[in-house]
Amino acid sequence: MSLLVLYFSRKLSKAESGYSTFNHELLAMHLAVRHFHHFLEGMLFVIRMDNMPLEDVPLEDSNATLLCDVSNGGPRPWTPVHMNRQVFYFIHGPSHPLRLSTAQLLKTNFIWHTITEDAKDWFCICTPRQTSKVHQHTDSGVGTFPQPQRCFARIRDNIVDSLPTSQGHRYLFTTNIHSPRWPETIPKRTKTSVSCSFALLSGWMARFCIPKHFTSDRGTTFSSQLSTSLVNLLAVTLHQTTAYNPAPNRVVEHIHHTLKAALMSPCNKSNWFTQLPCILLGLSTTSNDALDVSAVNYPTLQYI
Repeated sequence: MSLLVLYFSRKLSKAESGYSTFNHELLAMHLAVRHFHHFLEGMLFVIRMDNMPLEDVPLEDSNATLLCDVSNGGPRPWTPVHMNRQVFYFIHGPSHPLRLSTAQLLKTNFIWHTITEDAKDWFCICTPRQTSKVHQHTDSGVGTFPQPQRCFARIRDNIVDSLPTSQGHRYLFTTNIHSPRWPETIPKRTKTSVSCSFALLSGWMARFCIPKHFTSDRGTTFSSQLSTSLVNLLAVTLHQTTAYNPAPNRVVEHIHHTLKAALMSPCNKSNWFTQLPCILLGLSTTSNDALDVSAVNYPTLQYI
């Protein structure tokens, strides 16, 4: 039986009103203990809440339990302070996503009090990303494209070069879908038109389907007679970017920016060929700012 002796209330500030349910409870406990500290000092006491998002979730194949936040429907483990930085590098390390994407991945899967601030600070001092960061950016402008009627109707291709040799491979043939931004890469030993045409035919068209529109830059690899004859034979409309203006192909260029930073980091630079699958997994599961959803969770791909 409980008896109400005193009560305490306070209006939330504008910043505090945006806290999550869990942080509201932490704030209420903190303020209540500070307010009634003259009653509580030197005593052992128990704090009871009417809404407890933290629960002990049992682990599979074990008798142990893990303290998790279940307020969002799924369990998010509460990590101790000494493990927070290890969790950050576990999420950020494979593909080095951008700061907001890293913070979103952390908040979706884990929980601690200063998770957003810690993600921002540790992102800025991530040595592998900073050493491979691209410092010159091209203002590509704004381009508009009609929404494709089917998922794989419009693709964009490009080549990542200037990579260190890893198991005989120096180039990456990259293909990207317009809407879900699905990244697909094929390691290549050469970047000739024959090699890239075969990669397009065997690595993409044979696995997914023949697209209606194909966008590439004006490089000799994609403007050769072989590449042009291939797209004409398959009734694919070829679109080439304007000279010295990569704006129409900015989707691929944006993915190249993140992909190169991950491949050229010191931890992946010498063996990027073996680390490539993990990096692609990180890119495909990272939420896209423009679409507000990751490639694997894109609604169209869920029905394929």
